Amino acid sequence: MIQLNLFSPEEQEVISKANYRCIVCRMLADTLHHEPPKSRNPKWMDMPKTWFVLCYKCHDKVHNMSRKDAIIFLG
Repeated sequence: MIQLNLFSPEEQEVISKANYRCIVCRMLADTLHHEPPKSRNPKWMDMPKTWFVLCYKCHDKVHNMSRKDAIIFLG
């Protein structure tokens, strides 16, 4: 299960709204993906609309895709 204490209150709210489920495969989520990546746009990292609740498997898949494919994968 996801350790909510590792996330900000805003991030916790996004995770809760997703019912703690990965938005791709519906398995229990354990991470929050930022799109675009925090490294590219640090000012966007605090914007919930750029966050995606994912399980570790789907999160790994996203990081091994091109940005274009990742956006399609995330819907």
